[in-house]
Amino acid sequence: MKSLLVIFPNIALRHSQIDTLKKALNDALDRQEDLLHNHTPDGGFNYRYPPVQYRSYEGKAALFGIGQGYDFIQKLLASSFLPEPFSSNYQIIKTSKPISMDEAYHSYHLSHFIPFDAQNYQKYKAIASLGERSDFMQQNIANHILNFCKNYDFTIPNKSLNVVLRKITEMKETKIKNATVLCFNTVFKANIALPTHLGLGRYKSMGYGVVSPIIETKRTLNEDLFEKNLAN
Repeated sequence: MKSLLVIFPNIALRHSQIDTLKKALNDALDRQEDLLHNHTPDGGFNYRYPPVQYRSYEGKAALFGIGQGYDFIQKLLASSFLPEPFSSNYQIIKTSKPISMDEAYHSYHLSHFIPFDAQNYQKYKAIASLGERSDFMQQNIANHILNFCKNYDFTIPNKSLNVVLRKITEMKETKIKNATVLCFNTVFKANIALPTHLGLGRYKSMGYGVVSPIIETKRTLNEDLFEKNLAN
């Protein structure tokens, strides 16, 4: 699957300012490009996976495009519609990586990840056991991966996706649109190859839940099960 990340090195942007990037681009285009905002002409909401996502990448403004968003961003950059400082100075990182199931685990960083809606947030807070919380988080990560794959017509056989939460490096409550949400930085592994810079979870179009692969020696599922049995 083709995807790209466009970085605007002249535009400093903190993660907390991503909403201003979205507003600036949509205002510049008179909100005529629905791929940039996921709203329907009648004011409703388009529940597709967002093909264009707004990012802060190493402190700079950035856009991530996948699927339709890949072609759209390239056409947008080649057009005369983008104002300065977007139009003259940018860097493009392109990737072409198929989604694929694998016998080996792939490890990923998942930053600013918001896995829960209001109902699941309350469920998570009510769980006392650390192990049960870990299981609940793993299932939510898996659900978000399944949702992404469904949007791009990639079928995962029933119960064949394995997700293991390796650690949570940060957890904090934050407010988005007057709602309090729980935000995580995590490391997980799964037996699926995912596109680099992919967004997972809630508010992914706004730079939350960014997936970054961790390069390490691949381990098969059997090797991990063997190690787990030894530990027990």
